[in-house]
Amino acid sequence: MSRSVEIVRLQLILFFGLKALNEIKPEHVETYRQQRNLRNGEMPSLQTINNDHTVFKHVLSVAERRGLIEVNVAKKVRTPDPKNERDRVLNEEKWGNLYDKAGTRLKPILLIAYQLGMRLGEILSLTWE
Repeated sequence: MSRSVEIVRLQLILFFGLKALNEIKPEHVETYRQQRNLRNGEMPSLQTINNDHTVFKHVLSVAERRGLIEVNVAKKVRTPDPKNERDRVLNEEKWGNLYDKAGTRLKPILLIAYQLGMRLGEILSLTWE
């Protein structure tokens, strides 16, 4: 089961229940965002809630295109930025330890990643051209 289908089945349908799509209002979407919990009862990350919102917005966009609803109410609810940017750079000591312990075949990849800030996929797709 894809992650999107899982969100629809295990989260959205459970929350919105038997409510018809054209009965859902922006305040219902906001309430969902506020009351969303993980299966263990804990609060999910903002990114998880935003992912649910994205899936719901897509579902309602399909319904809108098919003429099942007039307006996609999920588009009217703001999704806050989770500010989950990662900017981690190893200090010289940690970099040296990592590089020294790395195998011979891994060292060029590590060096490019460290010096140029490239991701593994970008490095592996490099060609001599």
